[in-house]
Amino acid sequence: MDIFLFKEKIRRNFKAIDDFLSKSEDDSELYKIFFSIRVIYAFYQEIKTYVSNREKTLYYIRCFFNLILRLASMPILNYHMTTKDKVIIIHANESRYVKPLSELVGIPYSYIVSKLSFNKRSFGNIFLYPKFIKCSYLILTDKTLNKTYAACSLIRLLTYIIIYSQIDLSGIEIIITQNDLYPELVAVIQKAKDSGIKTVKIEHTLINDTVKYHVLCDYYFYPSMFHKTMIDSSKFDTKVKYVKGGFLLWDSISKYENQPQEKPRIITFFTQHSNLCGEKDEIFYLDEILNLLPENYIIYIKVHPRDNPFRYNKFKNNPRCRIILFGEIDNYELISRCYMCVSVFSAASLEAKHICNKSFFINYKPDKLCNILDYSIFEDFFDIIKDKDTLFMVLTDKYLFKSREVFFRKFNMTYPNTKAHFLELLNKLNGK
Repeated sequence: MDIFLFKEKIRRNFKAIDDFLSKSEDDSELYKIFFSIRVIYAFYQEIKTYVSNREKTLYYIRCFFNLILRLASMPILNYHMTTKDKVIIIHANESRYVKPLSELVGIPYSYIVSKLSFNKRSFGNIFLYPKFIKCSYLILTDKTLNKTYAACSLIRLLTYIIIYSQIDLSGIEIIITQNDLYPELVAVIQKAKDSGIKTVKIEHTLINDTVKYHVLCDYYFYPSMFHKTMIDSSKFDTKVKYVKGGFLLWDSISKYENQPQEKPRIITFFTQHSNLCGEKDEIFYLDEILNLLPENYIIYIKVHPRDNPFRYNKFKNNPRCRIILFGEIDNYELISRCYMCVSVFSAASLEAKHICNKSFFINYKPDKLCNILDYSIFEDFFDIIKDKDTLFMVLTDKYLFKSREVFFRKFNMTYPNTKAHFLELLNKLNGK
């Protein structure tokens, strides 16, 4: 499917669920429950678009049986946090970001887990059945919502209701999370706010304008003007308090220096997920670069872990190309050796700018609506190569790149001292 059409369908889904939410604004409890499935509902479009009919059918069947099992197990279902402290980093399930972040800032982390055991708290779930039935009726009978998406959302809606009712947040003063979009975390954050517990949202990577993002937390430690612009455009978050910040985990980049290899010079091309680049994809731009490539250059094609490496088989036997798969070499080590780094819209290009100034996006049609990324937000601080003539200037060292000083004024703004800025925010929230 054309990426423009896909994005438009996602946006229509968001409009449908937001119109539905507006009908519940007078009932605070109902609004919070339905708000928990806002993103889940909109992104069922991915399943409809990119999954085969057989897989879709199996997915819908699994959703139905999982809902039946969840409803049947409610009298013995218990949700709890794996650990608790005054200040806690929380995530719905295991994430590769959580443990490194915890170690960096010295704050414990917790996941939301469930177990089956009968006790007074789980028995109380029986009284949640009427609430779930009422919510199910309202969402399934609403004429603006897609019935299939609504039905698939019911199990996550039920999860929100149970977690909000059960989760014990006693003793916690500040909750930190990267994910306040999905029902499990929405339940925790919403209950924390209702209990007077301060909540802080951080980011680990880029967001895109397909998702009509919201920030549910009280504070948003935003890492760039790009992120702030995206959140502002959602019109949801009039009460969120913005705190100028950066990417906490990216502070570690500061220990790397650009010592580019000269014979030959390396250009690293970072790929994205499959099928997200529109009509001109990575293959097209790799061919463009190879056609203009000076003799003393080679290209490393660094394949995204969720990309299909077989897409790049045509370059396998080209002596001027090397395909590098996920896990073969550390990205920052690779960037340190590079003369240039490029991608269509990968966050790796932005990470590379911290080490290698000659890092850029390439897209000959950056203003076209089918793009997954709004390039216009980046133009005043990051280089975007828009045509073949400019690409030639880049490859022949005749192009003047934007400086890293300009870059850091708008992106990852507190680098390399983001940890110190973040801990200062937490101290203020603690009244220290």
